[in-house]
Amino acid sequence: MTACAGGELGGDADEVWPTWSQWAEWLTLLIRAPDSLPGYEVLKQSGKGEVIRAHIELPSRRLEVVCKRGAIRRIGQRFLAMFRRSGAHRQFAKALGLLKAGIRTPLPLACLKRGFGGGEAWLVTTFVADAVDLDHIALSLLSRVPPDRQRRVRNGVIEALAILFDRLEMHWVHHRDLKASNVMLTAWDQGAEEARAWLIDLEGVRLNVRMDESRIRQPVVRLTASLVSYSSVTQSDYCRFLHAYLPRMGTSPTHWKEHFRRLGHFARRYREAAKQRKTHKLDGFSDGV
Repeated sequence: MTACAGGELGGDADEVWPTWSQWAEWLTLLIRAPDSLPGYEVLKQSGKGEVIRAHIELPSRRLEVVCKRGAIRRIGQRFLAMFRRSGAHRQFAKALGLLKAGIRTPLPLACLKRGFGGGEAWLVTTFVADAVDLDHIALSLLSRVPPDRQRRVRNGVIEALAILFDRLEMHWVHHRDLKASNVMLTAWDQGAEEARAWLIDLEGVRLNVRMDESRIRQPVVRLTASLVSYSSVTQSDYCRFLHAYLPRMGTSPTHWKEHFRRLGHFARRYREAAKQRKTHKLDGFSDGV
């Protein structure tokens, strides 16, 4: 269980949190009968696990949480899992590392492992209310913003992204798949004073990575490649992002044109490579199957 509560990213240290006895009772219920938890709602379900939302009733507030369950079904994999950290444990450690780096992510609260070889594992985190992924913003929400607020809203999103990328590099954090759907924003339409970027799906996150030029560039290219087909994201948006991002990287914004061309080149190359990877595949099958 985490002791990271408090501070700007971890929550208010004066907030009331569950006691050990409350946690024990609630977590026991999570393992034995999750559908009986208060506020139970299935967010995602597959053969490998599920994601649910629930809450914990406290004297002065309701603590909204997300619970992710992963399951290992094969006996051989369970045996190997006895000597490894579970996926939930790795996600827990990543979340703590991001919070220490000043990168927003849901606060990890508990990590559970049970059964032979840890065949089942649960990760419990806080729920981030009103978080919207950047892909949804670019695809449909941005066009609904009134014209007189467009510039302020766009600048807020751009500033939040520039801060995120700056902290990723500064603290040696690499995300191998930082596409628009993996970046969440809160208060995205409230301008730079309120808009904040979050990482919620931490599958592609690696901590303490040596940040060479390629690793610094790759997440920016990946994000650009995922947005380049959206007419709502204009060339002016990319330029304003570079003006906000480059000074944080120790580069003069006067060289933005050179970086704009390089960014476009790498993003196009990424998209072409992605198309090639999908060649000869149909509905999940390839020629070699």
